[in-house]
Amino acid sequence: MQYLKLLSYFVFGLNILQSVCDNIIFDVFIVGGNMGFHYFVSVMLKSFSIDGRARRSEFYVFLAYAVALTISIVLVGLVIAQLGMVSLGLVFPCLPLVFVPALISVLIRRLHDVGRNAGWLSTLMFPLILILIVTGFPDFAARSDKAFTMLLFCSLIGPIYVLAFTLTDSDDDNMYGYNPKSL
Repeated sequence: MQYLKLLSYFVFGLNILQSVCDNIIFDVFIVGGNMGFHYFVSVMLKSFSIDGRARRSEFYVFLAYAVALTISIVLVGLVIAQLGMVSLGLVFPCLPLVFVPALISVLIRRLHDVGRNAGWLSTLMFPLILILIVTGFPDFAARSDKAFTMLLFCSLIGPIYVLAFTLTDSDDDNMYGYNPKSL
């Protein structure tokens, strides 16, 4: 009985979450209606496809839904863990990993839209490499010299470029396909 009640709360929460996300997406991205959720489902179905191009609205609508669903899934997992079902509560925070392949593929298709290749994703790893260096060599992080500050600054240049590419407008037809705006 407790599981059925919990499931009904979860479904009710997802309905509220979809309406809230639709309102946010309508206000921020001017996409409107259920078109936002259509983009999310479309990107999830193309999780392992890097062919073609993705529009800005498709990328950012998917990102908004993925973040909102990740937060809600983690919160549900915490509630379930607090109710005493610890093993099930520990599984819920791992569920958002389902969004990772879809995020990578839509980001690659977004980069294709502005005429860039997928190699730009490697620049997103520079801050992660810096974190590994800092955690592996704590005395390096304790220094307050200019070298560490410059290394930190340089590691953020790549992700800033990728963010700028995702914000720029689509090019005309390019080697990755037709302009999705013209279809």
